[in-house]
Amino acid sequence: MATAQVFDTPDEPDYRATDRRFSGRRLSAFFQAEKHWLLVLIPLLLAMIAPLGWLIGTWWERGDTLGFQSLIPIGVAYLIYAERSSLAQTYHGLAEVYPEGHRMRRGTPVVAYLGCAVLFLSYVTTSEIIAVFGFWTVVIGVILYIYGFTILRGLWRPLLFAATMIPVPDRILNLVTVYLERGCAVVAGTILHLVYPQSSSFGNFITIGSYTALVSGPAGGVGILLATLVLTLFLCLLRCIRWTISLILLGSAALIAIITNTVRVVAMGLIGGVNPGLADIVHDAGSIFFIPIAFYLTYLLAERIGPRRSVGYDDYDDEMEDE
Repeated sequence: MATAQVFDTPDEPDYRATDRRFSGRRLSAFFQAEKHWLLVLIPLLLAMIAPLGWLIGTWWERGDTLGFQSLIPIGVAYLIYAERSSLAQTYHGLAEVYPEGHRMRRGTPVVAYLGCAVLFLSYVTTSEIIAVFGFWTVVIGVILYIYGFTILRGLWRPLLFAATMIPVPDRILNLVTVYLERGCAVVAGTILHLVYPQSSSFGNFITIGSYTALVSGPAGGVGILLATLVLTLFLCLLRCIRWTISLILLGSAALIAIITNTVRVVAMGLIGGVNPGLADIVHDAGSIFFIPIAFYLTYLLAERIGPRRSVGYDDYDDEMEDE
């Protein structure tokens, strides 16, 4: 009679517990290896609570003209994300050649603390331009201290785009606004006069029948102009377009934005003769529709003249050979 044999099988290992222990050790090892950044980052974050709160509030309170500046950090983050592979390759290449704490892998914290002092100064003086400068000095200083100058240099495109967060001085902004409003009103008035001979224009006012359009504020075109320029700069940096072509694209973007806003004013006049209420909507909220149009036309131009090239950071190899 055959008897069944019973074999004792060991309990199956708890892979989830092993993974948790491994993840915990890896996280602990990461903080042990990178704990130096706590000496800079945590004190700065605690010290920056009030100034950063005030600075963020000023960004969100910008009107139609500079309202896009609160969205610039999203573009900066995307530029960093787009270059993540090259940055990681550079970082690992430096780690294989230079020991921990070498000047090629670690910078000075002085720049971060200097930015902190500048941001505090702007908070006391309520200067937005100094505030943005101080904020990005802190960011640059933290990156320099944690990763060194080579990685900081590799981030020059995102940092250059971050400079578009600096508010335009009111004196310059008002001067540009006055010229754009007057120019768009004159050109749009001339075009409308060809369509409706009974129309007339005086200064910033365009009259068609019983409807009078005032070319000012949102209809002045500064919001469309600045937003289109910033989007074009983002496109040039993302595609690594050569500087000569980038300058041509930026100049073309400015011209396209002005022409687009002139078309907007003409549309206001044509619509205002039939439906004044709809014309007022075009005046007040038209930038939402005309900024994408202006940038799309610039994008089409970039497709024609803007060659692409891959992003790479091979410069650090030359530096390591020189060491």
